[in-house]
Amino acid sequence: FGRSWQELKRPDEARKILAAIPAYANEYPAARIALAGLDTEAGHPDGAIQALQDLSKTSPVAAAQASVPLFNTLLRAGKAPEAQELALSRRTQTLANSQDWQTWTLYAAMAAREAKDYAGAIKLLHEMDKDAVTRSAGDLALLNLLAGKPADAQADAANLPDAAPAFVKTFVALQAGAGKPDPRLLSAGTPSAVIADLAAMSPDDRAA
Repeated sequence: FGRSWQELKRPDEARKILAAIPAYANEYPAARIALAGLDTEAGHPDGAIQALQDLSKTSPVAAAQASVPLFNTLLRAGKAPEAQELALSRRTQTLANSQDWQTWTLYAAMAAREAKDYAGAIKLLHEMDKDAVTRSAGDLALLNLLAGKPADAQADAANLPDAAPAFVKTFVALQAGAGKPDPRLLSAGTPSAVIADLAAMSPDDRAA
């Protein structure tokens, strides 16, 4: 019922029901997490973070349930270093290169990116297995662009698709300052890609 009120945008009613769930109930962790979500939505992320951290101390199961909401709340609150620390801590509790391990590696890289530690994010992504790194090629290319390493960005993008609507390889090449725009990009690309690529052109190319 509490979640239903939450979905209906009735936070006061949701809070009354969720707060009444006792600590011994199976639904208690989910209720605490939902209450933290209400705090975040109300503009009180610090309270949500404290509630989720307190919940995490009650049991290993509760810690596992609270970990992803806590990570997301830390990011939303602008606490990227703390979010990264949480992700790396959770990663140590999983089997190396398991699905959970790689998921927390991705979360840690996400937090590093939000902290503008692009080199750290790139390093984390390269710690994953070969297939996962290949799947992350687009992210790596963009991170290398942000890190001011255009040659590495182009290398990461070498095997990415270059078809409508995104024309990823062309996009990366233009942002890296190499090559000229593919005419298809300007006729069929997504608006954000078109704007970015127009901005990357020289004035003469843009006028043409």
